[in-house]
Amino acid sequence: MSKVYVNADSTNARKFILEELKKYKALEVVPSPDDAQFFIECKQTGHIVVPEILGTEQPTFEMTVYTLKDVRRKIAWSKTKNSMRYPPTLLTRDFLKDLKESRGEKK
Repeated sequence: MSKVYVNADSTNARKFILEELKKYKALEVVPSPDDAQFFIECKQTGHIVVPEILGTEQPTFEMTVYTLKDVRRKIAWSKTKNSMRYPPTLLTRDFLKDLKESRGEKK
């Protein structure tokens, strides 16, 4: 599978995800869900407060990669992350690393 559609709960998150996906030429981001072979969905699920860093809030994001079969989602990969760095970027990198590994490609 190579054609992916990205859905995110903010334009900013989607932009950062697309920037990371462009680095992996084996994937094609498609403009319509109808053209996709699989989907990436990313949403902010909350935040945590880190008292050690003067009460700084770190957003928590969840990324899910799935296919659709008979209108049912078949989840292929999922991860939740919070960080001072932007989690959608980090999650996309984690997904691509795992994808390349599963395809037997070098890191």
